Amino acid sequence: MKYQYLQNWKKERALRDLCHSSKVAIIDNTSLTKRLESIQNNDFKVKVLSQNVVYTRKFIFDDKLKNFKGYNITRMVSIESKNCPTITALTFYPCKFLNGRERFIKLLGDKSLGTYILNPRRFKKYYVTYKIIQNEIHRIIIYIFKNKKILVDEIFPISFKHPNLSFLQARRKF
Repeated sequence: MKYQYLQNWKKERALRDLCHSSKVAIIDNTSLTKRLESIQNNDFKVKVLSQNVVYTRKFIFDDKLKNFKGYNITRMVSIESKNCPTITALTFYPCKFLNGRERFIKLLGDKSLGTYILNPRRFKKYYVTYKIIQNEIHRIIIYIFKNKKILVDEIFPISFKHPNLSFLQARRKF
């Protein structure tokens, strides 16, 4: 298997103006849910802000996202914790791939998408890109399982940091 480390560095070039601890926290490969739950006395909560079916024509971020044109289930959640600033996550799931376990996305309620659907044995990270827009850092991830695709846009504030995390721990594969 060929590890494409150079591609990671090219994508992370957008984060070069951030401080070291913020950059490492953003590029971490572990699940955001697991990472925030692992912090002691963090009082981790997921609040659903909206969930509906929308017709999407284009995405402003990248050309790789053209597969998500059409009808998508859009889910916007706010991830709140005591020790970290609030993170917003926006999920696009094409309706044409809605079968199997994923059809229960409507019933998740205040549960994390990563807990039930984005199981590492099933969905794998296919594509990751970073964009800084105003005072927010967007980490756009495409997950793939067979022919199913899920797009997750995690929106972090500039002040997002994770203590005690090194580059080696952030780059490990799961």
